[in-house]
Amino acid sequence: MIRKSKREVPDLEERIRQLETKYKMKYSFKQIQAIDYGLSIDVPVELYADPKYSHEQMYELFDALNQGIDPTFFQDPRFDAKQMHEIMQGMIDGVDVSKYARHDIDGRSMTWIRLALQKEIDVDQYPEFWQGATGAQRKYLELNNKILQKSGDKRCFIKVNRYRREEYYMEVSIDEDTDVLSAMHALNAEKIEKVQHLKIELLKNQIFPLTNHPLKPTGNVETYLELSPIKDS
Repeated sequence: MIRKSKREVPDLEERIRQLETKYKMKYSFKQIQAIDYGLSIDVPVELYADPKYSHEQMYELFDALNQGIDPTFFQDPRFDAKQMHEIMQGMIDGVDVSKYARHDIDGRSMTWIRLALQKEIDVDQYPEFWQGATGAQRKYLELNNKILQKSGDKRCFIKVNRYRREEYYMEVSIDEDTDVLSAMHALNAEKIEKVQHLKIELLKNQIFPLTNHPLKPTGNVETYLELSPIKDS
């Protein structure tokens, strides 16, 4: 997620030039935004302004520095931004992040393992936590609900969590020599957020949208329930 700069950085262009000279590479626009954010919160961005990090990874690393957390544990660029975030959050929560700070555990699985560790659940006893996000989620909710049921609370909330992933379809025309797959890989790396920006980038790659708007979205809403106790005021 893009963070807004906390203040204007007057020498931003010069700082970017210095960093690009140091790393002998050019930053993407989104990486520059991330570095601008890091400079605006007065963290030593040069520690993690290496272009090998995506802009999302930079945000997580800069946030860690801003909160006084040593990112050494998750600075390996093989961790994606979600994994970095979950390891950092686990350090904030005070759980044993060494349990899940592994490249082969995806970020969503890390979320459920972290939540389980917060509840003092011995995750090593349950193989479901290590078999993907869906299994980890189900096992956490099962165990968490049992913990709450044993607590003696007579009233509770059922928290409904919903996540939506939408898919849009856009009809385009291309020349015979256009390398569509390479263009798509490059655009995916940029993680473009707005459709209008996407159309501009497509045109730059000789891919021509045939309509002003993409077709209506399709997609699924993922819903799960979690038992949450009501605390008396």
